[in-house]
Amino acid sequence: MILLSDWDKESDFLDPMCGSSSRSSIYHEVSGHKLLDYDKIKKYRILIANEQKSISNYNKEGNIVTGWKFEEMENNITKDITYLSYNGKDFIYVVDELGNAKIVARDGKKRIDLGRIPNADAIYVDKKFGYIYSTDKAGNVWSTDLKGNQNKLNTSAESEYFFLAKQMNEDDVIEFIISTDKYIECYQGESLVFRTKTNNEIRPIHFKIDGNYYLGIS
Repeated sequence: MILLSDWDKESDFLDPMCGSSSRSSIYHEVSGHKLLDYDKIKKYRILIANEQKSISNYNKEGNIVTGWKFEEMENNITKDITYLSYNGKDFIYVVDELGNAKIVARDGKKRIDLGRIPNADAIYVDKKFGYIYSTDKAGNVWSTDLKGNQNKLNTSAESEYFFLAKQMNEDDVIEFIISTDKYIECYQGESLVFRTKTNNEIRPIHFKIDGNYYLGIS
């Protein structure tokens, strides 16, 4: 058995299926882990993308969860695992380093194969419709629906940028933020809402204080 405290500072962990504490039995976490509580009863599950192009599933005691049937991806899973409760069903979004994307259920079985999506920067999931928003190397924003259909929204981004997708005002409209070291832009669809000169060096942060919404840049 392993506990969460068994993770070392390099995010390595021992897989109890290996039955050994040697370094050969250690998987390396290749992207951040995801802590889930599907039914809000503190029956936690910890999903971890590993070097085997797969996802390991543990309970809060560190024991591997039985019945997990995730089929490995074509490449390493380098994007953060995303969870959405959609129409009463569990949707777990998994994207590998080349953009191959799928949605699986809480038992790891595939629900939807989304094909390959652009994944030059961060990806975001629309909590109302289940769409994925991502960007290509040119900075164009792409939406991928639950049937794998894709739509491109042109922006004026440069080769180096940060991408953020948020519902800024708690409405049904997603705003897309493109930030470079020269400017920051906000789009609703292909409509430019604002463009401001800046020398921002990190990914913008969206936050709320006293009922007002802010976009933090640095």
